[in-house]
Amino acid sequence: MAWDEAAWGWPSGSLAGFLIEQRWLRLGLAAAAGACLGVSGASMQALLRNPLAEPYLLGVSAGGAAGLSMQAVLATSGVAWAVGAGPSIAGVLVGCVAAGLLVTALGQRRGVLDPAGLILAGVVVSAMLGSLVTAVHQLAPGAVQRRMIAWMLGEIDEGLPAGYALGGLAVAAVSAGWMAWRGRKIDACSFSDDEARGLGVSLGRARAGLLLTACVGASAAVLIAGPVAFVGLIAPHLARSLVGPGHRSLGPASACVGAAMLIGADAGTSAVAAALPGVGRLPVGLVAALGGGPVFLWMLRRYLGRSAHGL
Repeated sequence: MAWDEAAWGWPSGSLAGFLIEQRWLRLGLAAAAGACLGVSGASMQALLRNPLAEPYLLGVSAGGAAGLSMQAVLATSGVAWAVGAGPSIAGVLVGCVAAGLLVTALGQRRGVLDPAGLILAGVVVSAMLGSLVTAVHQLAPGAVQRRMIAWMLGEIDEGLPAGYALGGLAVAAVSAGWMAWRGRKIDACSFSDDEARGLGVSLGRARAGLLLTACVGASAAVLIAGPVAFVGLIAPHLARSLVGPGHRSLGPASACVGAAMLIGADAGTSAVAAALPGVGRLPVGLVAALGGGPVFLWMLRRYLGRSAHGL
């Protein structure tokens, strides 16, 4: 591989072209998954009126993982993955929607969504679905097992076609555009049911749209990068600090912040791989969890502190 001094030291040659192409693919996949997680988190927080809601914590990502795992087993023990064709969104979407509906039903108290109940229900459902994924993993062939382990830890797979990145970016753009279009009605969902109805907002339609947006975004993210934690939780909060709480701007901002967060996490894996050549590349989900976990604990402490003062 040669270096072209006239082009600011940019590498040239066939090998360089391959590396640049792979670098752009990783960038696109990370941006797509992060943007989908950001929009999904913003939608879920608006739907559940809970600042701690996000796809991973409430079991939606685990539902997508379970759906994809079951699909892999039903499709002749995951032959689609074994030949490198990649997973399909059908099983992921069904799993995410089913988990979201189940957690929402379990988290209600007398027909009203209870924030604490939602988190508890999400933890239980996520644990159950995680056990199901583990069982499926144990029953899968050896080659599929290795692939599933890497995917369940959160992975930016350069072997995926570029269409996955383009499709994920399209899902994020449509979801963010829908939130911007319905921003005022989504804002009304943060009020009580009686106040929202007094403003002429159809809560049923708004909540159905938010649930669909959250599940489709989580499905696309799980399909591209596996179940990645905390990005969907933290990105909307960072976006609110930049553009305010209005969902007309919060949806697109959450997508941009989520994309930047996962790109940063993937850059962290590249830095570790460069600094420690014998170690290999860490899973991007692991880096996101290591960075997002302390932030979540800080947010949880602040949230519980406000709840305690309000009692």
